[in-house]
Order: sequence, then C-alpha cells, then structure tokens
Amino acid sequence: MKLNMQEKLDEIYNNDLNKAELKDIFNADTQKVSAPLLLNINNNYLNSNLKIMFIGKETNLWWGKLQNFIDYADSTSILTNRYNAHFFGGTVVSSKNKNEFKEYKAEQWKNPFFTQFKKIRKELLGDKKGSLVWNNLLKMDSGEVGTYSKNTKNDPRVVSISKNIFVKEFNLLKPDIAIFATSHTYDKVIKDFFPDYETLEIIEPKSLWKFKIGNTICYRTWHPSTIKYNAKKDKLLYYDDIILDIKKEFNL
Repeated sequence: MKLNMQEKLDEIYNNDLNKAELKDIFNADTQKVSAPLLLNINNNYLNSNLKIMFIGKETNLWWGKLQNFIDYADSTSILTNRYNAHFFGGTVVSSKNKNEFKEYKAEQWKNPFFTQFKKIRKELLGDKKGSLVWNNLLKMDSGEVGTYSKNTKNDPRVVSISKNIFVKEFNLLKPDIAIFATSHTYDKVIKDFFPDYETLEIIEPKSLWKFKIGNTICYRTWHPSTIKYNAKKDKLLYYDDIILDIKKEFNL
C-alpha cells in the first residue's frame, strides 16, 4: 500500500520516537523535556508551487512533557492533531489528563515569531493556511518552562533525536526554501544536521546567511524574539530582505 505524506511522517515519528528507548535515554528527565513537535502536513503545502519551511529553534510551552508522550497510547496522533489545531483550531487531548480535552482557537498566537511567519505566508503564499510549514530544528526543549533561552542545543540526547527526525522530514517534504529563524548561535546545529551544505552568500555576518541544502535555498537570520544582538539594523528587517530576495530568486 502506498503511504500518503502524513502517513510517511507518522512512520518516521513512530520509528524514531520509540517509547521504550525514550525512557531509557532520558530516564528521570522525562518530566523535564517537552513532548516533541510533530508535523501535520496540509494539502495547501503539498499543492503549492513554492514550498517553504519556516524553522525555529525549539518548542516553548508546547503540549506537556515527554512522559505524557510515553504514557499516552495514541500520542503521535494527539500531537499531530495538536499541530493542526495550532493553525485551524480544534479539540485536543489535555496534556495533564487523558480524559480531559482542550479547545484551541485557530492562530491565537501573539509573539514575534508567528508575526514573521504570517508575514512570509502573506507575501509569498497568498496567505493560505497550511501552505507554510512551521518546524523546529530541535524537536523537543529542555530547561526552565517559559524562558526565552533554553540552550537545548547543549543537550546531546535531544540533538541526536532531533537530527534523525528533522533531516528525514526535510528530505521527505523537499522545501524549495527554508528560512531558519534560529540566530547564528544554532549554526553549528544546522551544519551538523546537513554537513553537505553550500554557502551561497554571507550577506551580513551573524545576521543573514544564504546557503543551499541540496536543491533547497536556505536563509538563516535572527530569531524574532532575540534580545541581545549586534546588527546593522533592526532584526526584523532581515525578514523583509529575505522576502525580497525570494521574490527575485523565483520571479514572484
């Protein structure tokens, strides 16, 4: 039987997030590490003439802890449903009690990251929900809940698991463009995940790097919530530069 795209993603998640192995790897830290971000791919992305992935660093206040993912029998479907509800709204199993449910409204976020996400979707993809894929370089987070800087990139367990999953997602979804909203402090992670990357241009050191991963044109700039940065202009203006460069690159 030929699998559709979501079934292929689910197969990756079920294989690479083996619950017995997760318990062994994280041990007592299953209450410190978050549940993983799992994608739910919309047909608006699959049918788009221009496929774009917008990539953050790691989750922050996502659905519960890793222990919940381990405990819930249908956790993969719960988390892909949670991803979908983030954009389209819907009812999701509670992270605190599997017999409770939480109602999510569509796109009720209020933060700089998703402000730029929506700008990119509007400028390049006709503002169609589901056409722009949100992903995170690291699929889980660890550290203090709600804090800006988690430094999960220093946790080799999360980095290793994330590399296995993220690279497979990337190769499967084949974006034409990838925008890494991660700041330069995560460049080491990007280069570890994709050692065959090719630099096209360092437009501004630390602030804007243009490169290729296979056939995908990539940009890396400041995370929109970055507090400490030294750049020639406001960090959010680099997103305008990226949008303009994509329009030129693809004759939009």
